[in-house]
Amino acid sequence: MTDKLKKVIIWRALSFTVASIITYLYLGELRSSIELAIILTIVMTTIHYFYEGAWENRTLSVDK
Repeated sequence: MTDKLKKVIIWRALSFTVASIITYLYLGELRSSIELAIILTIVMTTIHYFYEGAWENRTLSVDK
């Protein structure tokens, strides 16, 4: 597993926890909160992974 992937997974685990708490406080319903947090985590993990890759490529090309 690459360091980039580990970083994304750890960050997403933290953000899942935060999203679950916030959506629960807003919705007041545990099941809906968890479902929404899962959807958000999947979408945001995918976006974050590709963003990190693009950032890494941008940084490498600037350094040349």
